[in-house]
Amino acid sequence: MIWVIALILLSVAVSYAVASTITVSTTTYQQILGGYISSTGGLTAIDSGLSTAALPTSSAGTSSGSPVIFDVATGTASPGIAAGHWQWTFQVATTGSTAVSTTFTVALTVNQNGTPTSYTVYVATGGTVTSGQAINCIFDIGTSITTPLSYTFTVK
Repeated sequence: MIWVIALILLSVAVSYAVASTITVSTTTYQQILGGYISSTGGLTAIDSGLSTAALPTSSAGTSSGSPVIFDVATGTASPGIAAGHWQWTFQVATTGSTAVSTTFTVALTVNQNGTPTSYTVYVATGGTVTSGQAINCIFDIGTSITTPLSYTFTVK
């Protein structure tokens, strides 16, 4: 009988200890209703996703007269990013059929809750093109994201 009482007390103590360490938290997820990526001129384009900018990014490639040039090291084209803001990154890369000495317009249009906002940067190839050279195109989406959200990303 003493063993039964001891087991019941032990069971109650263990149940209390387990129940007291359970934490319930709420997670809110944003939704993207749709996206479209279009790339011409022998370039590939990949959506690298949304993130929060830890550090600011300087502007580069903001005019067709001063594009970011594809090179051995991956470059960055951006209208500029403020630290703490949401940033959307797309990677544009050369292929074996990318035209030489060509400037490309890279555009992102984000539609948040029915309000479209457009961003543009410029990238260019030099006199020779090596397949696989890349430029990260990073856009400052702002301090918050609202849904529904859709986007169109084009390289032409």
